[in-house]
Amino acid sequence: MNETRRVLQLWNSYVRVHKLDDPFLELSDSDAEFMREIVYRLEAGSQDVIRRLEQQREAIGKERDKVTASRQRFREFCQRQVQDVKLREMAERGVEAKDAYAEFQEFEAMMRASILKANQIAELRMQTEDQKLQQFITHIQAHLRQIAQELRELPKRTRVRTESGNKEIYVFHVPDWDE
Repeated sequence: MNETRRVLQLWNSYVRVHKLDDPFLELSDSDAEFMREIVYRLEAGSQDVIRRLEQQREAIGKERDKVTASRQRFREFCQRQVQDVKLREMAERGVEAKDAYAEFQEFEAMMRASILKANQIAELRMQTEDQKLQQFITHIQAHLRQIAQELRELPKRTRVRTESGNKEIYVFHVPDWDE
């Protein structure tokens, strides 16, 4: 567009200086041929530019369709795979709202940071729960050892003296186990 304006300004200055727009000025045969050639070249060049613009418009349309399909596939992936509702909704809204590639890159970096933070929190929670479970298991083991020891001592404590000697009232065997 700017080039066209510059060319028109250049011609306008020559038209004024040389009075080429004078109605009494007649074109020679060679000038008329030259003007037809200029018009033909302009028309051919314009058609070429229009053809390239149409090709670019079609290419942009195809790319826009690919982006739309990719957004839909991403939404479906989020629905199937992302368990965290807040994270899923944030991902879906972000993909819908972003149009420029730079915006997508910023959004991807933000999502990576959010996912990393969520993973760290989940790992910390799992470690805490694992420690609680280990404490519970240790407590249960200590309690079972104490019960087993008391059961082993029960027959000794419940002996009754008889004429023939001591007789145990409860007789049972508590098995040993490896931890």
